[in-house]
Amino acid sequence: MKTSQAVGFSLIGQAHLGLLVFAVILVVSLVLSTNLVVVTYGGAFGVITALLLLAYWLGKGGKFFILAVVCPLVCIVLTPLTSFYDIANLLGAFFVGVCFLLTVYKLKKGS
Repeated sequence: MKTSQAVGFSLIGQAHLGLLVFAVILVVSLVLSTNLVVVTYGGAFGVITALLLLAYWLGKGGKFFILAVVCPLVCIVLTPLTSFYDIANLLGAFFVGVCFLLTVYKLKKGS
């Protein structure tokens, strides 16, 4: 069985693919309905979640994992969602934020 660090770093290795996929999903959902407040909340919470997961994977403690798991719930509760398209925008932006930060980490770590 892989350790949490091995699983985390294997996810980091695939983050660039997730970034492409979720960027396409976000663009499609933004064409249908544009709500920049929702996109901002989603991207910000995605980056925060990725930071917390990185802290956990780098051995800073299990509390970071718990906070990373709670972060998407807090995002949904705090974001003003008024339609189905807002949910699509939120999810797309959230995962773009996560994948973006993990891709940046991979590029910084690789160089």
